[in-house]
Amino acid sequence: MRDDSSRRKSVDIPMTAKRTYIALLLISVLSYAADFKKAKIIDIQDTSVVGGGVLDGPSPNGVPMTTSARVPSAEPKFEITVELEGKHYTAVFPQDRHFQMTDLQRGEFINVRVDGKKLAVQRPFDGKEVKAKITREEKIENTPQK
Repeated sequence: MRDDSSRRKSVDIPMTAKRTYIALLLISVLSYAADFKKAKIIDIQDTSVVGGGVLDGPSPNGVPMTTSARVPSAEPKFEITVELEGKHYTAVFPQDRHFQMTDLQRGEFINVRVDGKKLAVQRPFDGKEVKAKITREEKIENTPQK
């Protein structure tokens, strides 16, 4: 025969507590999504750093080498300028296999938000957030129409 005292007792959570928890969870998800706003892409420029360094002197691992050797390197980056709430924001983002300048087009809209001195962008394909330092912030001048 089974002993009822050895069974684990389940904890009953009142229905109002469950509803409150679900409501708080829903509000937090919506408020996170609400931070992002649609911004128009004004310009995209390739700002990749291509070049190499020069090593002088002996190698630290003891392998003999010439007195100076060129070391190739590349750092793929792109600069994006967006229009958001009467301002132009420019930031430089690193390119990788998940986020490249070819993913974006001038004139289209993307989800962005300003987070202090950083511009946060949602990647178009998976919606993940990518941040970069804002390098330029300008108010948009309204030109009078003739």
